[in-house]
Amino acid sequence: MAISKSEKNGKDKTLSDLAEGVNTSSCKKDESAPYFDGSQGKVDGSQGKEGLNPMTLGEVLKANFPQKEMILDPFLRTLDRVMIYARRGVGKTLFTLQLACAIASGEGFLKWKGSRPRKVLYLDGEMSAASIQERCVKAVQWSGLKDVTALNQNLTLVSPDFQDSPLPNLSYSEGQNLIWKLCEAHDVIIIDSYLTLCEFGKINDAESFGPMEDFLLRLRKIGKTTILIHHSNKSGGQLGSIRKETTLETVLQLSDATDKDDVKQIRIVFDKTRDLVGGDKAALIAAVTESGWHWRPDKEWIIQQVVELSRLGLKQTAIGAELGISQSKVARILKGVKAKGAESA
Repeated sequence: MAISKSEKNGKDKTLSDLAEGVNTSSCKKDESAPYFDGSQGKVDGSQGKEGLNPMTLGEVLKANFPQKEMILDPFLRTLDRVMIYARRGVGKTLFTLQLACAIASGEGFLKWKGSRPRKVLYLDGEMSAASIQERCVKAVQWSGLKDVTALNQNLTLVSPDFQDSPLPNLSYSEGQNLIWKLCEAHDVIIIDSYLTLCEFGKINDAESFGPMEDFLLRLRKIGKTTILIHHSNKSGGQLGSIRKETTLETVLQLSDATDKDDVKQIRIVFDKTRDLVGGDKAALIAAVTESGWHWRPDKEWIIQQVVELSRLGLKQTAIGAELGISQSKVARILKGVKAKGAESA
């Protein structure tokens, strides 16, 4: 998959050029959500086009709102806003690119089941064209697909190296407007990463996420699913204000779980989820080998959760229901923890 000189020249286009070639005829455009110009944030007490649009309970119950569909069951659904964060070197881009391939091909990934192929826009602000190409080769190989037609057609990547000019800052209206047509033409938009593509103010200020939060809401209004890639801080939590997590449906934390055999392993923990219950929200370990991606339950996480819930006073049956495991397994875990405690005393 080496890029020839002629092919590279073909990629040296601005985002405006790229957007002009996008067919948006099959995409529904919400005329009530014009390009962001900052006016939505003004408060002057007036009513009308930019005022509130309240609905009675009866109207809400009768309304024909777009219903969510499974993309990767049960982890990802249409209209979801997701954040995936990790420290440098853990493998968040490796993980996210494989996730993008699964969504674009309609196949499953790890323990999550696929549904149908969807158009994915991957906005990368970090890697070189050569690095993207190298990782794409591996992602296609690890997908194990015999027919990559859907994947090749549905996954679109945008990188600084593909452009004549720098990628836009998505925290400003000019940047959002520049990629809006591309977003309209895709089902899932992945932004990798927040730090490189969405700089606005000081990272620790709650207000710094405001423009991106508005942008993600606008994309949801026209039926898009968004995945925001972010970095973690020194203590392991997501970098900056917690405001980034409050309006999102799902937040995934990735951390290094590489074992003594030096096989790349990533611990995946659901920091936040609104829709997952029981075992669906349990942490897992993803391993990357030459043959592809593999997964297993995170036994240490399960033990920690059982102990914590037991300390909170939950009965064993309630703990089992919360974690999606049997009551007898909860009993065995607590018995084992108690025995280890006695040995170390």
